Amino acid sequence: MAEVVAGTLIPDLPQVEISLASYPGLEAWADRVRSRPSWQQIHPTLEEFDHFKRHLGVAVKVWQKRRRQRLQALQAST
Repeated sequence: MAEVVAGTLIPDLPQVEISLASYPGLEAWADRVRSRPSWQQIHPTLEEFDHFKRHLGVAVKVWQKRRRQRLQALQAST
């Protein structure tokens, strides 16, 4: 079960500029996961991954804006 959960995140960390070089065992495991045909069938293309990152960035900015608005509203009411 742990491999299913970790295998959906760990192999993609280098794509978001998080290096696994300090963890050679983890890096070797991620390489083995990436080499599996099942991984290659479901893994997003670089274009799809970039699209996801852009949308995630927008979602974070919207969340931050709404959080600021809520904090300002709370401060105004006190």
